[in-house]
Parts: sequence; structure tokens; C-alpha cells
Amino acid sequence: MRPLRSFFIILVLLGLSQSALAQYEYIFKTPFPKQIHLLDSVCITLAKVDSQTFYNEIAKLRTAAANTDDYTRLNLERTILSVKTDDGYELETAVLNAEKIIKEAMEMNAPEIAAMQYMALGFYYELKKHNLGKAFENYLEAYMLLEKIPEEKLPPRQYTLYAISQAYYRYNDFQNTLKLALRTDKTFTIKTVVYVYNTDLIGMCYMKTGQYDSARIYFQRVFDNAHLMESEVAWKGIALGNIGVTYFLQNNFSKATRYLLQGVALTMRGNVYDNTVGFASDLSAIYRKQNMQAEAKKYLDISLHSAHLAGDNENYFTAYTAAAAYYRSIKDSALYIAYSDSASIFNEKLTVQKDLNTKYKIEMALQNELVKEREKSFAVEKQRQIFLRNVIIVFVVLLMFISLLLYNRAQIKNKSRQQQLIAQKQLAENELQTATQQLNSFTQSIREKNEFIEKASREIERVNAELNLAKNERNGLSSPAEADNHTLGLLKQSVLLTDEDWKNFTLLFEKVHDGFFDRLKQKLPGLSPAETRFAALIKLQLSNKEMASMLGVGTEAIRQIRSRLKKKLNSGDEERIEKLVAKI
Repeated sequence: MRPLRSFFIILVLLGLSQSALAQYEYIFKTPFPKQIHLLDSVCITLAKVDSQTFYNEIAKLRTAAANTDDYTRLNLERTILSVKTDDGYELETAVLNAEKIIKEAMEMNAPEIAAMQYMALGFYYELKKHNLGKAFENYLEAYMLLEKIPEEKLPPRQYTLYAISQAYYRYNDFQNTLKLALRTDKTFTIKTVVYVYNTDLIGMCYMKTGQYDSARIYFQRVFDNAHLMESEVAWKGIALGNIGVTYFLQNNFSKATRYLLQGVALTMRGNVYDNTVGFASDLSAIYRKQNMQAEAKKYLDISLHSAHLAGDNENYFTAYTAAAAYYRSIKDSALYIAYSDSASIFNEKLTVQKDLNTKYKIEMALQNELVKEREKSFAVEKQRQIFLRNVIIVFVVLLMFISLLLYNRAQIKNKSRQQQLIAQKQLAENELQTATQQLNSFTQSIREKNEFIEKASREIERVNAELNLAKNERNGLSSPAEADNHTLGLLKQSVLLTDEDWKNFTLLFEKVHDGFFDRLKQKLPGLSPAETRFAALIKLQLSNKEMASMLGVGTEAIRQIRSRLKKKLNSGDEERIEKLVAKI
């Protein structure tokens, strides 16, 4: 299969727009996520030129991005750093700069940028530092972020998941490879290059674990979608050859031969010689078992030639093992020993590599456990926070409910008290209105009685005068008529207020003018009962004559009372008495 670097290039070439290569400003006007593809495409293209041109163009890109937002500028720096690291620029600061970008991305709530930077950092540790433990740690960090990012926000997400699956596969962890690759397979709504890569990986895992029927299903899908790949011929050859290998492993040599022949021919045309080595070796073994030595030798030579073209210890081991088996079958001891020794040498190299793979696998497992433990702790903490939040919510809701009950109770109580106060006020107003009407009626009654007495007095005096005049004329007398003082006295006495009347008047007056007598006493202490009654009658705005009638005194006595009040008030202004009483 192709080197990991080529896989990474395929990722960033998704969505490549040739017209955008020299139009940097256009890139930054392009909405996400297409902008990610354009940036990656341009930077990878620039990485192929000389370093001076590369840095000049990078400076222009940064200038074009200067007026954009922080997200765009950070994504540009992520792209530049990834390409620099992949092509060997500034490796001594790669980790520091990558961690800085990841930190800023997380603070900016841009997990897609952080995930892609984690993947680039993983490639750096694996390909540049050969530290598989750190590489896988970064792959896992990327994976956990990618799990939470929707596909529409980061289309390269599927390739990143595939790359993590590929990391598992390289170190023979087929169980985790298959688990993740199958999950990735379910996310494809549109078949792409990554779909073919991932499908082939699933088929290889099934073949490695002896599930040949399932393997053939996925290899057939690879064949059916080979037109998506840059080299359709090569991928059709890979698919058909792998189907042939599954039949070979099941000793179904007739079907194996048919598929392997096509696989060898197509992979040679497609220049994927690492696949040709295995397919040709299996064909040589089949023909050898069928005692078709010429055909066996033909495909052995193809396998050996392809191994030299492809390189790699595993290819040499496969081809030399097939050669040793062939020369043993034709009893050529010298070549058998020579190829056996060569196979042993490469087997030892593979054993060392397997030991390293085991070490790396342990490192990966350890990192996986550390990450899982961290995730578990995070989940526990999250659950604790959720529980605490729920407790707070319940407490707040309960507090609000209790507060609402207390508020409603207070409202009801307040409403009842308000209604009671309104009722009391209404009652008081009614009583005041009634008392006012009664006091006004009483006052009006006094006025009417006084008016009546004045009229009656004048009429009595007139009638008495006429009677006396007639009497005198009859008796021959010329003395003036005597007034009927007895009758007038009786009329005037009818207006006088008794003690009981004054008591009732005082009660009625206090209802209308609440606290008047207390305030009067405080304002003018030492008033006599007559003066107090006089002040109350002034409050009712009665005339001197009306007050005199009610008090049973003459108007002269009323003037004397006014005079005494003047002295107590220390004022010569007659209006002062009325004003003072009105304010009390």
C-alpha cells in the first residue's frame, strides 16, 4: 500500500481548486470548510518549490489573511505548520508551535483546527521522530475531538479516522482497526477516495483474521469504486489480487489463479509493485504445486523483480521465501540455500521490526488506556457536575416554589388586609358622611329655628303692638304697647341646647372633626367650657346671633367671649380667630 505521506496529501487535496493557487485573497473569501481544502492545496503546492520561494509565498499568504478574523489566521498557521513539518522545515520548533496552535484553537472553540493539528503532530512523531507512543497519543486526541465534530463542519474527518485505523493496522491490532474502520464506513454518504482506502483496509483486516467471505465482499467494493482513484488500473489490480489471495488461503487454487493472474497484470501496469510481489509469489506456489514449473518460474521471476523495484524487507522476504521453495522443489541445492539464507536475513530484520511493532503496540495500548482513563475521569467529573447542576436546579426550583407559596400567601393575606382596610375605610367614610349629614342637619336646623324665632318675634311684637293699641284706644289710653316677653322667651328657650344636647352635639362634632377638641386644648390651654363651645360653633361657621341663641346668651356675651379669645391669642385681628379655628 502507498506510504502514509501520500495518504496525507490525498486528505488536503480534497476540494482542490486550480484557479485558487495564485489568488490568495480569493481563498480567504471562501466559506468554510472549503477554505480548509484550498489552503491545504496551495501550501502543499508551494512546498514543492525551493525554500526561498516557499517562504516568500507564505509571507504573501499571511499578508492576504491579515484583515480576516482570528479563526482564518489560525487555520492558515495550522496549514503552514503542517506542510513545514511534513517537508522538514523548522522541525526543532514543530512541537512547540503545534501545541500553541492547539491551545489557541481550543480557546477559540475551534476543535476542527485542533483535531487536524493533532493529526499533523502525530505524523511528525511517527515519521520524523519514530516515537509511536507519542504519535498514537496525538492520533487519539484527534479522534476524540473528531467524534464530536459533525461531518459538514470538517469533511476531512473521515480521512483522519481512516489514518488512525491505519495506525492500528500497521502494528497488527486488527481488532481495533476493524472496529474503527467499520464505524468510519457507516459515515460515507458520498463515496470518495477515502471510502476506497477505508474499504480496502476493512477487507485486509478480515483477510488477516481469516474471515475470507467478508474480506471478498469489501475487496469487490474496492474494485467497483476503483474509478474514484488516481490510478484505476492499480486499484482494480489490488482488489482482484486480494480476492485471489483469500481463495489461495482457502486452497481454492482454480479461483485463486483466475484472480491472481489479473491482479499481477494490473498492479504491474499500475506500478504498485509491493502488491505484485505477493500476488506473483502465490501464483508461483500454485503452479509449483500443480507441477507446472515453467509457469512457477515465470511468476517467481516477476515476484523477485517486483521486490527489487518496491524495496522493503517484507517484499524481499516474501520473494526470497518463494524462490527458496521453488528451487527446493526442483532440487537446486545451491540456489535453495542462497535464497533460504537471504530469506533468513530479511526474516531477522522483520523479527526486529516485529519486536518494535510489539513495543509500539504496547505503547499504543498504554496511551490508549491513559486516554481512556483520562476520558473516564472526565466523564466522572462531568457526571458529578451534572449531578451538582441538577441538585442546584432542584434546590432553585424548590426555593422558587416555596417563595411562590410564601408570596401567594402574603398576597392573599395582604389582599385580605387591604379588603379589611377598605371595608374599615368605607365604614369610616360612611360614618363620617352620616355624621357630617347629621351635623349639617343639626346646624341647618339651628339656623332655621333662629330664622323662625326672628320672624315669629317680629310677628308677635307686631300683633302685640296692634292688640295693645286697640286695647288702649278702647280704654282711652295712650301708653305704648307692652311686649309679650313670656311668649318670646318660650320661643328662644326652644333653641337653647341642654347638657344632653351638647353631649350629643360634641359626639357628632368629634366624628366629623376628629380630634378637634384635643388639638384645641393643646393649641389654647385653659379655655372655659363656654369658650370651647364657642370655638366649635366658629368651626361650623355660625353667626354671632346663631351662637348666642344656642348658648343662651346675648350677642354682647358673644362679643365678650371673642374679646377674651383675642387676649389669649394675643391678637387684635378678629379674622384671626376664624382662621385659627379653621386650621385646628
